[in-house]
Amino acid sequence: MPRITTKIGKGYRVTLPEAAREALGVRVGDYLTWIVEEGTVEVAKAAVIKCPHCGFEAPLEGFRLVRKPWRFRFYTVRRLQCPNCRKVFNYYSGKAPSGKVVEYVTKGRA
Repeated sequence: MPRITTKIGKGYRVTLPEAAREALGVRVGDYLTWIVEEGTVEVAKAAVIKCPHCGFEAPLEGFRLVRKPWRFRFYTVRRLQCPNCRKVFNYYSGKAPSGKVVEYVTKGRA
C-alpha cells in the first residue's frame, strides 16, 4: 500500500492526491466520510441520499434526524427531514443476508 503525504493548507484544507482519489473512486462534487477512532482516521466515499419529495441531495449528515433510529429486519431505519422542503421521509440502510449492502428511501406520511 503506497504511503501518501500531503500538506494542510489555509482553512485546514487538504488536497486529496490522485492515487487516493482513484482508490476511493471519487470525483469533484462527491462527499467523503471521515471516521476517527483511537488515533486512526479512515476515509470513505459517502453515500448521498436524495429527498424523494424535492430531489435535494446530500450525505446523511445533511438531513435532520426526526426520531431515534430503529431496526426493521436487517435494516436500520432513520426518519429524516429534508433541509430544503422540510418534508419527512424514511432512509433504510443495512446489509442483506447475502452480504449485499442495501439502501433506499420511502416517503413519510403527510
